Order: sequence, then structure tokens, then C-alpha cells
Amino acid sequence: MVVKFVLALVLVALVVWSFVELGGGCCTLRQGFCYGSLCGYVLNFTSCQSFGNYTPYAEVKAVDGAVLVSGRVVPNCCSEVLKAVVSESGGVLFIYLLEADLDGVLCKCVCPRDFNLSTTWSGREVSVLWVVFHGGALASAEVLYTTFCGVSTYGECKSDADCVRDGCSGEVCRSVHEEATPTPCVWRECFDAGRYRLKCGCVNGRCQWTYAG
Repeated sequence: MVVKFVLALVLVALVVWSFVELGGGCCTLRQGFCYGSLCGYVLNFTSCQSFGNYTPYAEVKAVDGAVLVSGRVVPNCCSEVLKAVVSESGGVLFIYLLEADLDGVLCKCVCPRDFNLSTTWSGREVSVLWVVFHGGALASAEVLYTTFCGVSTYGECKSDADCVRDGCSGEVCRSVHEEATPTPCVWRECFDAGRYRLKCGCVNGRCQWTYAG
């Protein structure tokens, strides 16, 4: 009887740990979770990888009315939260990989984690973003994958003021220090930066399309 009781406590502890590790709360993808008409689950968030590529990335495949997403994020070793959130807006599926350091204290190391994620989706437009919060404030947001088809020139900049939209359809993000970029006047829906929640801004000293918040 005592053994069964102990095993039951261990099982409960594992369930609670899994919920915290994958991120609990509203809109978090977990086994059997649905958000509106979107249903999905986290297939896997690996433990810390001490080898391989330290560059975050995401790969997306559409299979039979579902979207399969895999890749890698590189959170700080002391971040307490790592979870996935899904939403749909304007015909675009947004998948946010959220990292949060709640107390604002960071370690001098990173912990690469591979992930696999699946959700129902019959559309074509998808964006995957890695969003990082430190001490409750937005620290960074990186677009890991998007079907947005605008162009970044990666010209030099010191602030967002140094970056401008260019091209006939406003699909080019360039530096004010670069020459104007003429493009054919052919509109495509994937040029609509606002639909993908993107802006032309300065990131790490280079003008490029980035998450608008």
C-alpha cells in the first residue's frame, strides 16, 4: 500500500513538472489543447543540448491539414519559462516560442533546445517567432520562419530611424544610407508586412524586417 502511494505521488509530480516545463496557462500548446479552431500539442522540447548548432531556426511542413514545425531555440540557462503559443490573425498562423526569465537574473550560458510541434492548419501562411522576455520586459523577438515575401537589404543602421520601406509595393526594407530600390509594380498579398506583424527596423546594426509586437 505504501509503495502504491509513493508511486502515485511520483506520477503526480511528473505530470506537474511536465506542465511547468512545457509552459502552463492560457493558450499554451500541450497534449490535446485547442485554441479556437486550432488544435495541437508539443511533441517534444529536448533537454539542454551541449553540442551542435547554436543558431535558432525553424522548419515548417504542411501535411494533410496540419502544420509540422521543428527547429531549435537557444534560451538562457536561467530562464524559468519555455513554451509555445498559437494564434491566427488575418489568415496567418502565428506560432510563438516564448522564453521568459522572470526574476531578471541571467546566467552566463545558453541552453540550446530542439523542438517539434504540430497543430491543425489548412492555410498556407505561417510565421514562427522566438520571443524573449527578461524580468517582465520584452528583450528580443526573432522571426525564425515566415511566408512573408518582402526583402531585406541588411544595410547599416544605428536605430529604426535609419531604416525605410522602399520598392513599388513597400516590400523592401533598406537603410537610408543606401540608394533607392526600384521594383516591379506587382502587388502580392505576401508583401503585406502588417498582416505578418512585421516592421522595417534596425536589428544588430542591419536594416531588416522584424517582429513589430
